Amino acid sequence: MSDINLAYSFGNPMATDSIYSDTGLPTYVPGGENIIDKDRDRLINERFASCQFLFPALRGLVKLCLNIKSRVPLPELCSRLSQIEVEWHSRCGTLKDCLTCAGKGEPFAVERNMKVKIYLAFKAFLLSIYFHLSLHYEAKNSDLAFFYLKKCLLITTSDIMPHYSALLGQSEVISDMFINPNLEVAVHKSNMIYLSAMVRVNFMIFNMRQNAEHGRLCKEDKKYLAYFQLLCQVSSCLTRAAEYTISAISKISNRYYYAWRIAKGQTFLLKTITSNDFYEANFHNAYLLYSLKYSSEQLEEIVKLCEATLSKYRHSEFCTYGFSKQAEKFFNCGYTPDSVRSEGLTASTGATSKAADPEIDKLWLQVLSMKHDLLLAGNFQDGHVDAKTPMPPPTVGPNEGLYELPRQSIVGFDLNTPGGAPNNVDRVGYDIEMSNKFDMFSDLPFDQMFNF
Repeated sequence: MSDINLAYSFGNPMATDSIYSDTGLPTYVPGGENIIDKDRDRLINERFASCQFLFPALRGLVKLCLNIKSRVPLPELCSRLSQIEVEWHSRCGTLKDCLTCAGKGEPFAVERNMKVKIYLAFKAFLLSIYFHLSLHYEAKNSDLAFFYLKKCLLITTSDIMPHYSALLGQSEVISDMFINPNLEVAVHKSNMIYLSAMVRVNFMIFNMRQNAEHGRLCKEDKKYLAYFQLLCQVSSCLTRAAEYTISAISKISNRYYYAWRIAKGQTFLLKTITSNDFYEANFHNAYLLYSLKYSSEQLEEIVKLCEATLSKYRHSEFCTYGFSKQAEKFFNCGYTPDSVRSEGLTASTGATSKAADPEIDKLWLQVLSMKHDLLLAGNFQDGHVDAKTPMPPPTVGPNEGLYELPRQSIVGFDLNTPGGAPNNVDRVGYDIEMSNKFDMFSDLPFDQMFNF
């Protein structure tokens, strides 16, 4: 089970095969419990067994996708996907169905949490496949590209997004430490799709505005104006969806490093792709993006799909950052969505934005600094260095000729100084070139990302 999970979650090659193993799924046998709570042990085993119907088809699909020696036959891939998706929906329903407890008490909560965990992992896998198919068909068939993009949006916006509040804001109801790792992966992939679609739509808008006849066409051609406004509506919907998703995951960024990375990294990307400079700098290299031609009916489908969910969250417990308003001002489309026309997508009273909290940034940067300092110190003590790695300068003392490492402090933070800042850097005598070699964030614009 772990083998298949790693394969469809991260693309790991499978290490097991049913023809070489007779190991079955975990089963409950009275007297053979592994934990004190016998009912919980039984429920967990039953939940694993309930997924058995999916394994043969899923194993075949994963083998098809991970085979790097031959091209993937798309008719077979699509047929397998349809079969798995239909069977999954008939047995498991939607995320709303999985979140519904069959009764009161801990045993029912355990069963629900297992269902939600498995559901999110499977949907994240489908998102990856559908998004790759959408990208594959962009240059070949815009209708098929739209079809798979819509399937992605149905999962991210219609199925998962309505339950962010329950999954991220009700820890007393949902066992978040059990579910959150899979939820983080689903959120990460969801926002990759939102941001990618935003760039494409915004390039289409930018391309239309670059036309010298744009102003005249908007006044004289009603179809042209209607299509332009539809593009603006789609851009607004996608921007607000990305904003809401980032702000939701930032709620747990003080407890999960992965959530903090998602919130920080994708906030930076969202800020970049809602600015005029990005499109001006990349316009001449983006022909394949702005040459896409979705029909008016297809754009209306996206707007309806997104607004059906977003319109319910005008007053949200998750703070947003105003990028949607910035984008609308930049494109000057003359369109304001109903859900933000009067008061906008705002946070409920008392909500705070964890994504913009400098204390959380300092927390994770300090953890990273400690981790890398230990790595650097261990490399020299254990001799795990290569010929290109500069050694620290020698310290001449009573035993002349021996190397002595200077006293180590946390990289970027002096723990002896209250409120130590990243300026208090001591890299135990290493030069700046070696420091950058081990620094995973050395090339990132910290001043822009974290507003230092």
